[in-house]
Amino acid sequence: MEFNLAWGEAVCVREILDKHYKQLIAPVDIVSLSYPPYRVDTELTLLLQKITGYKHIIITAGTTGAINTVLRVLKSEGRTDCITTEPHFPFYPDIIKKCGMNHHTKPMQNLPPYKKVRLMDIPSNPWGHIHNVTDTDNNVVWDSVYANPVYMNTQIEPSIQHRVNVNSLSKWLGLTGLRIGWIGTDNEEDFKKFYDDVLYETCGVSTLGQNLALDILKKVDLDSFSKEAGSRINMNRDEFQKLGGFFDNQEVPVNGMFYPVWVQNKAIEIIDRANVKFITLKAGGNDSLIRFNLAQNNKITKDAIKAIKTADRLKR
Repeated sequence: MEFNLAWGEAVCVREILDKHYKQLIAPVDIVSLSYPPYRVDTELTLLLQKITGYKHIIITAGTTGAINTVLRVLKSEGRTDCITTEPHFPFYPDIIKKCGMNHHTKPMQNLPPYKKVRLMDIPSNPWGHIHNVTDTDNNVVWDSVYANPVYMNTQIEPSIQHRVNVNSLSKWLGLTGLRIGWIGTDNEEDFKKFYDDVLYETCGVSTLGQNLALDILKKVDLDSFSKEAGSRINMNRDEFQKLGGFFDNQEVPVNGMFYPVWVQNKAIEIIDRANVKFITLKAGGNDSLIRFNLAQNNKITKDAIKAIKTADRLKR
């Protein structure tokens, strides 16, 4: 049996949403299924403004769509280089390249501030790190996909200054296939540029998706849902702790949805023998940095840990 703990699929979160959201979707009214609204004051955007506190919200095709739009607009200002942490979301390098920018994982002190964009994921992917950020150069894009109670056990106490925020309702709810993200900003000029880019790139985001997202937000107690979904992820954190010395007691992050660990080739052989799938973030020599998804179904995760322990015992 294969145990897929690789890609960031929020299965246990989606299972809890299914428990909290039991509304049956009515048959689609084909006649009324027109283009998404061009207006910016839709019920969904107004609700997200209330939830997030941003003056302007633009609906996008997931956070990926939001990042593409923001980087394209900032590139048009003459910003040529984008700086991220290392390691990072695997799509970052190609998105940055696609938007015509150079990618760096170091501060680039010799580069003028007006040439830079700092794409900051807090909590970070995959470590779940939280830290202070200042934005004196007006060039910080905050990727806050995991900055919600589902994926966090600690409050964000540090100050995270930023020019623009990108986030994902899909990831928060566990509905990764919904592809509903957003751009949040308080700047009027930025808002107009971002809005135009989304409009002329995709002509809006799926009417069906937006309607479903709105219905969920109106009918689900987000605090209760988030608390219960977060507890399911924490169950998976606890399961990985049971591996003990197999990963040399490397701690499971308290925030985020991943468990990144440094492993040697012999450990990878055992994991492969257990048929547990993972993502390799960095490989070289005898050590590799690999990543496990902490939001998989609880039983699958529990069985995967058992399989690794069994394969390790048989190896010995």
